[in-house]
Amino acid sequence: MSKFRLTEVQDDDKWDEFVRVSPQGSIFSLSSYLKYAVDHYRKFWVLKGNQIKAGLTLVLNDKERECILDDFVIHNGLIFSKDDSRKEIKAKRERFEISEFVINWLDRKYSKIELSLSPQFEDMRPFIWHNYNSKNSNDHFGINLRYTSGLDISELFLKKMDEKNDLFIEMDSKIQTDIQRATKAGLKFMKNSKTDDVIRLYNETMSSKGINIDENKLSKLTRLIDGLNSENLIRIFSVEKENGSLTYITVFTIHNNISYYLFGAGNPKLMERYDGTFCIWNSFMELSNLGIYFVDMEGVNSPNRGEFKLGFGGSLNPYFHVYKYS
Repeated sequence: MSKFRLTEVQDDDKWDEFVRVSPQGSIFSLSSYLKYAVDHYRKFWVLKGNQIKAGLTLVLNDKERECILDDFVIHNGLIFSKDDSRKEIKAKRERFEISEFVINWLDRKYSKIELSLSPQFEDMRPFIWHNYNSKNSNDHFGINLRYTSGLDISELFLKKMDEKNDLFIEMDSKIQTDIQRATKAGLKFMKNSKTDDVIRLYNETMSSKGINIDENKLSKLTRLIDGLNSENLIRIFSVEKENGSLTYITVFTIHNNISYYLFGAGNPKLMERYDGTFCIWNSFMELSNLGIYFVDMEGVNSPNRGEFKLGFGGSLNPYFHVYKYS
């Protein structure tokens, strides 16, 4: 019999405080994020006796028989308690045991398992070793390597746009040139924009790529933006041309002094390449003034997007999608 047990979370405030201090915690595990982002989800405590050792978030399908990925929930799965009272070797061994316990529980309960783990989830061995000796490929987890980019923006605090700083100096020369060209073109940076503007430009961006977004997804995106806005968990920034035309918009989360780049979208018929760059750079400046010291650029997993985001500098950080289908 396992020394661990799972129980469903009842107290959202207690859960959100746990998320705030967990090394793997992020806005995507917050109660107030999940309730707007997805229709079906569950949050569990992993307990040893009565002591909370970890938390587990799952996004579920309509019948709640499958764990699935969702475009709006970038990371989910296991997050661990912060424990500085023991030697790291013992804490690491316990995290391994917790992961094994949870993986076995998931395998018994769900016919399909998909998780997008935090970049701070460091030990993949419990997934790799699950049913290690089985010859049946369906008994094993598949693992996909993903990357995101992290950027320290703390030096921008209270800096002006025209002041020299290391972050600007270290950026790709194309990004530097974009910012300079946008400034000369007289683009205007806006600190507040409406949800309708996000939806409209998002739709226009997807349409320009030949992607039709169904009404259900647009409705969910509207619910997410409105909900997060109402709880002061995001900032929406945009840029306009001198004639007042809105050309690009960005959405960044606000939580725990860390921000995630949720969305960026533009009007393909009006914007220049530098519009998006200028909007993101000014967003960094504004976020820093709000007390944000680190920005996760949320995914650099396609050639064009990855090259553009990494042009701002920062670290390249791996994370994993894991999956198992019965």
